[in-house]
Amino acid sequence: MIPPIAERKVEDISFADGKDFNEIKKDYYYWLRDDERKNQKVIKYLEEENKYAEEMIFSKGGIVKKNRFLCELKKNLVEDYETIFLPSGKNGFNSNYRFFSIYEKGKSYPLYYYEMDGKRVEYLNPNSLLKGEKNLNVSDPFFSPSLGIFGYGLDSNGREKFQIVLKTFPGLETISHSIPDLYFCQIILATDSIAFYLAEDSTNRLYQLWKYDLITKEKTLISQENKLERDLELMISDDFNSIICCSVSYNDSEQTIYWFDGPKKDLIWNRKAKKNIDYDVEIFGDFVLLRTNSCRCKNYHLQYCHISKKGQKIDNLIPYNDRVFFEGMFVIDGGVLMLCREKGEQFFRYIGLSVNGDHLEVVEDKKWKHFSGGYYLEMVYSFFRSKKVIVSYQNFLVPKTYYEIDFGSMKDREIMKNKTKNYDNQKYKTERIIVKNVPIDLLMLKNSKKDGTNKCLLYGYGSYGINTEIKFDEKIFPLIDQGFIYCVAHIRGSSYMGQNHYLEGKMLKKMNTFRDFIMVSEYLIKEKYCSKDGLSIEGRSAGGLLVGTVSVLKPKLYKNVIAGVPFVDVLVTMRDSTIPLTTHEWLQWGNPNEKKYYEYLKKYSPIDNIKSGICYPNYYITAGLNDPRVAYWEPAKFIANLRYFSPKNCQSVYLLKTNMESGHFGSKDRYKFLSELAEKYSFLTIF
Repeated sequence: MIPPIAERKVEDISFADGKDFNEIKKDYYYWLRDDERKNQKVIKYLEEENKYAEEMIFSKGGIVKKNRFLCELKKNLVEDYETIFLPSGKNGFNSNYRFFSIYEKGKSYPLYYYEMDGKRVEYLNPNSLLKGEKNLNVSDPFFSPSLGIFGYGLDSNGREKFQIVLKTFPGLETISHSIPDLYFCQIILATDSIAFYLAEDSTNRLYQLWKYDLITKEKTLISQENKLERDLELMISDDFNSIICCSVSYNDSEQTIYWFDGPKKDLIWNRKAKKNIDYDVEIFGDFVLLRTNSCRCKNYHLQYCHISKKGQKIDNLIPYNDRVFFEGMFVIDGGVLMLCREKGEQFFRYIGLSVNGDHLEVVEDKKWKHFSGGYYLEMVYSFFRSKKVIVSYQNFLVPKTYYEIDFGSMKDREIMKNKTKNYDNQKYKTERIIVKNVPIDLLMLKNSKKDGTNKCLLYGYGSYGINTEIKFDEKIFPLIDQGFIYCVAHIRGSSYMGQNHYLEGKMLKKMNTFRDFIMVSEYLIKEKYCSKDGLSIEGRSAGGLLVGTVSVLKPKLYKNVIAGVPFVDVLVTMRDSTIPLTTHEWLQWGNPNEKKYYEYLKKYSPIDNIKSGICYPNYYITAGLNDPRVAYWEPAKFIANLRYFSPKNCQSVYLLKTNMESGHFGSKDRYKFLSELAEKYSFLTIF
C-alpha cells in the first residue's frame, strides 16, 4: 500500500530581528498552508491521507479491532443519566430554580432542564439545532444574575467562533441583538439589559472589551489592548456586582474592575502590570482580594486592598507558605476559600475575615483535606452569601463524586456520584511514584506484574502550567483490559508540583519538559512496568509537541506515537504574527525572530529535528481542518517530512487523519467521539 507523497516545493522562510540577525529556513511543504481552507489541491491531499490511514488500519485487521473496541466503549457508556442539580444567579442556594442536564440514549448532545416547585422544564435542546450540521458545538448556557435572560453560543465548523443566541427566561422568547459572532464565546450577561463581551483582531487575539445595551442596542468600547503579546480575559465578580477585565500575558497581568453602568465612571480599581507579576482579583465588600506572586512568592499568596484606599496600598492577609501552591480563590460568606496544592495533592483552605475600618482581619483559618494519592478536586458551585459549597472529587478508580461542605461547621456529605456501567473496580489497581520530583500515576489490571512484558500508554502535556488531572474515565478501561498500563507523567511545564514546576518548563528552559518525559519513559522500561518494545505515548496540542519532540529525539525508545492536533512546526509558526495565538505565545516559547530563541526552539521543534535515514516510531496523528489553535498544516507537514526522510526499508507507518468538519477538539457528538477513540485504540494494538 503506497502512502500519499506530498509534492516538495521550496519556500524560503526568513527569520530576522531587523538588526544583525538574519536566517533563512527552507520549507518544502509550505504550500500545504491554506488559510481559507478552500484550495482543492490541499483538500485532495488531506482526503488521500485519510483514505490511506483507513486502508492501512483495515489491512492489519484494524477494522475488526476497532469494532470490538467500539462495542466495549458503548457497553461501558451510560447513555441515560442526569447531571447534578445546581442553583444559579444572585439568589444562590435560595433560588427557586435548579439547573441540570439530561443525556438520553441515542442523542448526541445533552438536553438542558430546570426544575422549580417539583416541575421539570426543558429550555434548550442542542439536538434540535443540528439542521444538517455535521459537527455542532453548543456552548454551555449562561445566565444574567437575576435569571431574567440566558444565552448560548453556536459553532458549526469547529473554528470556535460562536453565534450568540439570547432568550428571555423562563419565557424563552428570542432577543434580537447585534452582538457579533465571538471567538471562544467570551460574553457575560451583567444584568437583564447589559452584556459585556470581548472582540478579536485578525489573529483571533481578544483585544477589545465592549459593553452592549440590549434595550437601546448601543455598543460602547470600554477598553482596548494594543500590545500584541497580551490578551483580554473577562469575568464577573463572585458578588455579581462588578466586571473584572484582565489584560494578560505569560509574564504578567493587569487587572481592572468596572461597575456595570457607564463607560467612564464605572472604573473602580486598576492594578497596572509589573514584569513577572501576576494577579487574580475578587471583590469582598469594599475590598479587593488578590491572588498574586508578588514579593517573590512564586507559589502565590493572598493579599487585599481597600477599593477607596489612596495609592491602593496592598497588605498581606496570611503568611506565605512556599510549600503550598495557591491555585484559585472563591469568595463565600464571611471569607475566602483558597484552592491549594501541596506535593501535587489538592485541598481547600477557608480564611474567615472581619472588617476593621479600611483593614481586613483574619478570624478563622480552616483546612479541608480528605484524600491522598492521585486525584482531582474541583469547585463545582460556591456563593458569596453562603458558607456552603459543592465540590467534586475523582480519581482513576472513583467516579466523579459530589460533596457539600459547610465551612461554618466543617461538616461535609456526599450528595451524588456519577453512574457507571459494567465497571468493576476490583479488576484494577493504581500506583503513584515520584521520580526526581516528577509524579507518575499508573492505572492497570490488578494482576499486572512488573515483569517487563506489559504494554504501556504514557500520556503527557507539560505546558502553560496546565495539569493533567487524575480523573475517572470509563473510556480507558477497554484498553486496560487488553493488558495496557496507562500512565500519566506530571512533568515540568505543568504546575502540578507548584509554580516553579511550570517556570522550569517554559521559554529557555523548555527542554526540561522533554527531559522529564524521556526520564519517565526510561524509568518505566528499566523498572519493568513496560516491555522494551511496548511503550506508546500520547499527547494533544502542546502535548502533541511533547510526544513529537521526544519521539524524534529518542526514536528507538517508543513503539507508537499518538499526537492529537500537534504543535510540531514550532519555528515557522512562531515567527508568523498573522497566525492566531502566535504573538501572545511569544512569552511562552520565545520569538524565533530573535537569535537566542531561534537557536533554542530549533533544538526541539519536531519538524526541524527529523533526520535522514532514521526509522521513526509508528505515528497516528490527528488534525482538524478548521482548527484555529493548531493549524492542520502543521501535522500534515510533519507527516510529509517523516515519509521523505525515512529509509526505504523502514516498516513504520505514518498515518494522518484530518477531520474535515471539525476544529481543535474533534467531534462534539459523543457517539462520533467513541468511534474516533476506538480507531485510536485499534492502532495501538495492531502496530
